[in-house]
Amino acid sequence: MKYAISFAAALCGLLLVSGASRADIRIVSDRNEGDAASGKFKFDKVPSPSGSDAGCNASISVVRGRRDVNGRAIMALQDGRLPSNGDQPSASFFFDAGTSGGRILVDLGKSTKVRQVNTYSWHGGPRGPQVYRLYASEGSAKGFDAKTARGDALEKTGWTLIASVDTRPKSGKFGGQYGVSVSDSSGGVIGAFRYLLFDVSPTEKIDRFGNTFFSEIDVSDGEVHKPAPRPGIETVSIAGKCEMFLDYSEMPELKGWIDKSLKPVCVKWYPIIVKMLADEGYKAPSRFSVTFRRDMRGVAATGGTRIYCAGKWFKHNLQGEALGAVVHEMVHVVQQYHPIRGRRRNPA
Repeated sequence: MKYAISFAAALCGLLLVSGASRADIRIVSDRNEGDAASGKFKFDKVPSPSGSDAGCNASISVVRGRRDVNGRAIMALQDGRLPSNGDQPSASFFFDAGTSGGRILVDLGKSTKVRQVNTYSWHGGPRGPQVYRLYASEGSAKGFDAKTARGDALEKTGWTLIASVDTRPKSGKFGGQYGVSVSDSSGGVIGAFRYLLFDVSPTEKIDRFGNTFFSEIDVSDGEVHKPAPRPGIETVSIAGKCEMFLDYSEMPELKGWIDKSLKPVCVKWYPIIVKMLADEGYKAPSRFSVTFRRDMRGVAATGGTRIYCAGKWFKHNLQGEALGAVVHEMVHVVQQYHPIRGRRRNPA
């Protein structure tokens, strides 16, 4: 009987330790609605996205499920570039319509003392909230293989469940800008991990469009990191007053044409377009981006100051309308007039 009581006490102790371990994880979520939401992603309770976190140079990939080709590639979640409005699929990552979500694997390259894991999303409807389970692994256990991130028995194959996140409001509409921060409740380290795994679920299944528009994933170790240069990503100065951010990382074969033809044309014509479309009291954007995407359909499109180009179409039209298509989109970048002096409509 004595041994039975001791065993029971020991078991109770284990349960208490387990419960305390789980209680150490603090999940904070915040939401901006309407005019409170902006491209700066400022929250009251959650830090704003960072471009210098420990995850900025991590290897990030989709290990289960498939991304929607109408969104950005998975690298969008670590580059610090954020959507400028709540319905910008071309600036967000999301899983394919009609699917049950998927999994995102972040490989930090080495064991890292993780202090915070922050995720951000933005959409005016059901794609706004976040629903996922966060797993982690140090990666050094005997027999561990990161490929198990695709499997069904995660907690039996070296993965530890860190947090379950669900920011869906209990009542009212789902739309808005969401920020989530997972941390240690005492402000310490969550754990030393190399791998983080996000097991993402849709927010609703009433229709095909319940997969969240994710904007960014940040992993903080309390240090400031310098993003490593990435092939196919660069910034071009225009007359010393404006900047053009170029991203052709998905279409590296366009580099020769971009260097020889596109850059000179953009540098020459953007100031001309700004001057031609000048309006009293209006200042045109001083920074815009041009991104070539391999899986994009159509020709090109502009949302705010972001120009997106269908890489395959451009590849076959370099000697034709390719340059003109980009100049056309630069006009849309400049045409961002706001009502001035009570004027209700933008000039045509």
